[in-house]
Amino acid sequence: MTRRTSSDDNAPRLYITDLDGTLLDPDARLSAATRAGLERLLAADVPFTIATARNPHSIREILGDLRLTLPVIAQHGALLTDMVTRTHLRVRAMTSGAALAVLDTAKQHGTSAWISTTTGTRDHVSYDVVTNGGMQWYLDDRVAAMDPRLRRVGDLTSVFDEQVTCVTVMAQPDVTDAVAAALRDEHPDAMTIHVYDNAYSPGWRWLTAHATDAGKDNGVRDLLERHEFSDHEIVVFGDTTGDLPLFDVAHRRIAVANADQELIDVACETIGPHHEDAVIEYILRDAGLDV
Repeated sequence: MTRRTSSDDNAPRLYITDLDGTLLDPDARLSAATRAGLERLLAADVPFTIATARNPHSIREILGDLRLTLPVIAQHGALLTDMVTRTHLRVRAMTSGAALAVLDTAKQHGTSAWISTTTGTRDHVSYDVVTNGGMQWYLDDRVAAMDPRLRRVGDLTSVFDEQVTCVTVMAQPDVTDAVAAALRDEHPDAMTIHVYDNAYSPGWRWLTAHATDAGKDNGVRDLLERHEFSDHEIVVFGDTTGDLPLFDVAHRRIAVANADQELIDVACETIGPHHEDAVIEYILRDAGLDV
């Protein structure tokens, strides 16, 4: 689609940012400076929210007691979630056939997958077997966090009676890349696929599959349907090619210095790296709250 052009310089702004590699520090946390800045931003009622590959439970772990009044765009746009009420306002679910295709393809390449689902009132992340160190890292992380969504099942297809929001393959790059290539070749119109390195467990790569209409761009559209921002300039921040759909629906596109070159090439501006609190400093300055 054609990207939006910048709106009136005097227009109010809606700020939307990615988390990992953008707003968060290298340990996947909000730095003290970023947290304090967000507190000022929210106290001033500046429109702000998040668009991320993470799930709402993980977002809540990161935000802590920060209360976002706007819904968050989660799991690459598969979910639009009210963080105050913990209600999914929109679910873009995969078909059972698409989810099964990911499971079968992963199995053909010697690995398994995680399936994220929702019943509408309760979320789950299900698995059957742990086939590699990347999966074990994630399992250990979720167990340590006492994640209530975690569920081991004997047959992953048994969860298909719930809405499937994401199927995730965690493996070494040669495996995830081969799975992605096979899915794109054999099921080109069945799902949206993202492949990216796990920044917190070097050597492992993630493949996430979502509904064909999931995307951060559609997540923003879902948000705009529910809130009146027609007169606002949409300002977005990102770091990977997974943020390209987010850039497509923005008036102003900001890349952090550590961003993929493809994202930098289409950005309106490049700011400092994520580990220097560049995003919150930019927003505070742009919103007139940097004094």
